[in-house]
Amino acid sequence: MDRFGYNRSRSYQLVDAAVVVDNLQKCPPMVISTTTPTTFNG
Repeated sequence: MDRFGYNRSRSYQLVDAAVVVDNLQKCPPMVISTTTPTTFNG
């Protein structure tokens, strides 16, 4: 265990997660509509 109380594998998981977050921040934002389009039939 290191000084933060994590074992080696948990430390690697946290580093890998930080890499994923870093990669996602480099991606362009995606706009996803969560509302359904409404139609007017009048």
